[in-house]
Amino acid sequence: MSESNSSTAGAGAAAATLLKDYDLTIDYYGMLGIESTADPAAIRKAYREQSRILHPDKNPDNPRAADQFQELKKAYDMLCNEPLREAYDSILRQQRLQQERFQELGAQKRKMRQDLEDRERLAAETKRPRMDARLSNRAAEVERVRYAHAKVLREYAETLQHKHALGAALSDHNAVAAVPARHRSLVLKWDQDTLVTPLSARMLQTHLERAYGAVNNIAMQQAPPLPGYAHASPTKVEATVEFTRLSSALNAMRGYRQHPILHMIPSVTWATGSPPPQIYIALAESEAGNGSRSGNGAREQLGQAAAREHERMQGQSGGTVTVDMTVLGREDEVLRRMERWG
Repeated sequence: MSESNSSTAGAGAAAATLLKDYDLTIDYYGMLGIESTADPAAIRKAYREQSRILHPDKNPDNPRAADQFQELKKAYDMLCNEPLREAYDSILRQQRLQQERFQELGAQKRKMRQDLEDRERLAAETKRPRMDARLSNRAAEVERVRYAHAKVLREYAETLQHKHALGAALSDHNAVAAVPARHRSLVLKWDQDTLVTPLSARMLQTHLERAYGAVNNIAMQQAPPLPGYAHASPTKVEATVEFTRLSSALNAMRGYRQHPILHMIPSVTWATGSPPPQIYIALAESEAGNGSRSGNGAREQLGQAAAREHERMQGQSGGTVTVDMTVLGREDEVLRRMERWG
């Protein structure tokens, strides 16, 4: 292959030297309007026809007529000269071969590019489901974290609000308004048949107020049926008791088992399902002292209870929480409260 290329290159160089006076970018066969296989007779005939057409006398308005006529004569002389024509044909063959190689190389490049595009498209189609799944999982995780952070921020904001409200209650002696009714309520459940004397709402209120303190309201109703039973027992009773003060509710929860009548009630629970927040309990205990604790001491106890409540919420959320600052739109308010009441 290398010897063939070198011999072809040598022949091309010799032909170019022989045709150094000719412009090899011109198609001399095309100038005469003949094929490259035309014989000498066809070349002469074509020259005569073209010379009549391009003669300057026939084209007085064409300023390039004389130059075109000279080029035509030059093409005829070269094609009628056998060595020059062979050299010119050799150069044309080389140009055709080179063009064919370029076309073949272009086809190979186009095929390589098409193969590359096909592989990239296949890879993209294969990756897209995995990418979509990762994006979906990431979006779900972001939403989960955002929800958790929003919940913590809401709870902490409520704690700050409670602390502020209770601080005002201590200074204004308005503890009843500071503690929500749900945190001052107990739920009692019993069977009337187990008591010596069935309890009515009035009797229950009398016992509770004599032992623990004022009662705002008692809602008594028939207890719902037990699991697996279609109907409730008419003797099973459920009563929701709202005390006037949280301290009364706390005393009732702690001491009902020592009461001569109430100790027969088997179930006494908080209406919310869990004890009140520590900040409320601290307020109730400070009030239960009946003035033995100073206002500053009560506020100190309240602050300690609020701190314990905040630590409890952080423990439930898994430690330190970085709050998403776009969740609630109340961050500035919370930070101001933290600085004011922290």
